[in-house]
Amino acid sequence: MESLIRRHGGRRVVSPSSSAAAASFILLLCAVVLLNTHVALCGCYKRIFSFGDSIIDTGNFVYLTGNGPSQFKELPYGMTYFNRPSGRICDGRVLVDFYAQALNLSLLPPSIPEEGSGQFENGANFAVLASTALGPDYFKTKYNFSLPVPYCLDNQLASFKKVLGRIAPGVDATKSLLGESLIVMGEIGGNDYNFWFTARQPRETARQYLPDVIGRIGAAVQEVINLGAKTVLVPGNFPFGCAPEYLQGFQSSNTSDYDATGCIAWFNDFSRQHNQALVQEVARLRSQNPGVTLIYADYYGAALEFFKNPKNYGIGDPLLECCGGDGPYHTGMTCNKTAKVWGSPANFASWDGVHMTEKAYSIIADGVLSKRYADAPLEAEQQQPLSDMGSFSHQKHSISVYLVLVSAVLLLNSTLGLCGCYKRIFSFGDSIIDSGNFVHIAGDHPCPFKEPPFGMTYFKHPSGRISDGRVVIDFYAQALQLPFVPPSLPEKDRGQFPHGANFAVLASTALPPEYFRRRNHTVPMPFSLATQLEWFKQTLQRIAPGDAARRALLGESLILMGEIGGNDYNFWFLDHKPREVAYQFIPDVVASISSTVQELIGLGARTIMIPGNFPTGCVPAYLSAYRSGNPADYDEFRCLRWFNAFSAAHNQALLNEVSRLKAQHPGVRLIYADYFGAALQLFRNPRRFGINDPLLACCGGHGPYHTGATCDRTATVWGDPGSFANWDGVHMTEKAYHVIADGVLNGPFADPPLLHSC
Repeated sequence: MESLIRRHGGRRVVSPSSSAAAASFILLLCAVVLLNTHVALCGCYKRIFSFGDSIIDTGNFVYLTGNGPSQFKELPYGMTYFNRPSGRICDGRVLVDFYAQALNLSLLPPSIPEEGSGQFENGANFAVLASTALGPDYFKTKYNFSLPVPYCLDNQLASFKKVLGRIAPGVDATKSLLGESLIVMGEIGGNDYNFWFTARQPRETARQYLPDVIGRIGAAVQEVINLGAKTVLVPGNFPFGCAPEYLQGFQSSNTSDYDATGCIAWFNDFSRQHNQALVQEVARLRSQNPGVTLIYADYYGAALEFFKNPKNYGIGDPLLECCGGDGPYHTGMTCNKTAKVWGSPANFASWDGVHMTEKAYSIIADGVLSKRYADAPLEAEQQQPLSDMGSFSHQKHSISVYLVLVSAVLLLNSTLGLCGCYKRIFSFGDSIIDSGNFVHIAGDHPCPFKEPPFGMTYFKHPSGRISDGRVVIDFYAQALQLPFVPPSLPEKDRGQFPHGANFAVLASTALPPEYFRRRNHTVPMPFSLATQLEWFKQTLQRIAPGDAARRALLGESLILMGEIGGNDYNFWFLDHKPREVAYQFIPDVVASISSTVQELIGLGARTIMIPGNFPTGCVPAYLSAYRSGNPADYDEFRCLRWFNAFSAAHNQALLNEVSRLKAQHPGVRLIYADYFGAALQLFRNPRRFGINDPLLACCGGHGPYHTGATCDRTATVWGDPGSFANWDGVHMTEKAYHVIADGVLNGPFADPPLLHSC
């Protein structure tokens, strides 16, 4: 009820002209990984090596074109993330970029520019636009068919082995390096069919050579395993019957040629046939290589999500390309600097008619990383080879043996997330991250948060969160490969909370209610940071009794300290109390947060993230309550200048306090998260994120800024929440929280970024 209380969220072708010893080795490797200062947060993968075509090419093709012209060297390519052409055949990042960022590695460089000299400390990308699995000779000899470019999987593997021979010479060095690397085998094979189909060759013939395509991919996987690879991701093909270029090139007046999503049924059936054969090949390779983790990535299923339910992702029509012409499906023109860009790429699934947008790739990558569309979780890497290591479990003979044991336990523990530094998240705060505590407190009483449209976007039902979907803590958990953090109160007296617990409650304040009563002001809810901390300590006494157990548990946990403190001001302002008086609260609010942080450090916490406040002057409830006819009251984003200045003052005081605490506790990681700056992206450049007007609430009434009515089942939902920054006039949408979380996880809105915090 806080909102109520506050008021009363590649393929377009561009042609350029012994077991014990092994166990000991792996244990030692894990110890090295933990100790190495260059290791990524997700310590089992120090590098990624990738193969494929234009779907993941990060610049090889552009390099091969030399000084020749190429539309990929010019805007609008790269417009979204890099703000310049990056060599990727996309408006922004591609799939391998999201994998690298999730594993806390730098973006993969293309291999060819530095093939003879690069050290590739974080890996390299061997993918080249227009590459095929089978070589040109295969098609020429067997079908008298000429491929338009010479690049194939054989070329890429030859380049890979050449690089390995230089950066890790010798069998042992190669096996060591590959044993700590993730290999991404594609997507590859799509062009073996695309060139054939788009040349109007007999479709059925492609079924004849499909087994050869699968066989070549399987042979490549086996080849990298023989070299020493221990983890290989093998992606399937996309539903290319949904690609605008196919839809335009194979238009039909026969409705039976299309499936329920408007895609060409025959081509999607063919993609599924390829994928099923590839799944069987991966299963065969697993049986032959029991010490290797082979992961099948279902790109088809992950992509189908936004073709079936595009509005859930802020996509208008997923069958239209973003950059192209005025033809059907926005086709008819090559995407180049003279082409038409039909709007924000974040509202499209297809970028240029063949390749997808960054938005689409992010959805697919999330499906793989979150395990929904990967048949073996990425964090399972090296669990199989470690399965016979139980005999080491009681060795304590030396500090080195102890470190080796810790490494093995970290890898074997099924509760450990992909990013192994954090096994749990414990969080405090208010409705911004409450994941169900307030709804539990409400019991059988009526509450709008128990009913749609709350939860409509991600969960498809109310989840106890005060949003249309996920909130910031959910994105942190998913990025760290942990389950969603459960609310603490439903299991307060018996839950074991193996992955952590969320103590945040809607309408909570940093300062206790009596603080405000002494100022003749009543806050509408009794929950404060002190109350949440007491619940937390009671839980710790039960799940980790004793000082040593408590410190061990907290030492491997991430603590989220809010956002908290916003309501200390909100309840005052929205009662139209004197604004300037609130400045007197700031030192006390910051001191309350600081004292809680210090108490947590005393209990054993080693990593605490402390977020600042949001730009409250951009909140619809404020904009409506403090409407002004004076233009000077508004900033360049049409937000209320005074309230944003106040939020900035709070944040500066909090940042100063975090700096002081860092100096006092040099052995503790204290991370300041700039929620103000991260959120301001949405107001500075909303169309970049597919948002129309960031100052309007998605769910509300017909008043100014869509305010004037509580968001409940009778309220107006003004469109797809993915096109809004604000959900209900006070709280943000899942879309906005995702943008903010990404800025904290990957930077630049956290010091250090959360995925670099280990």
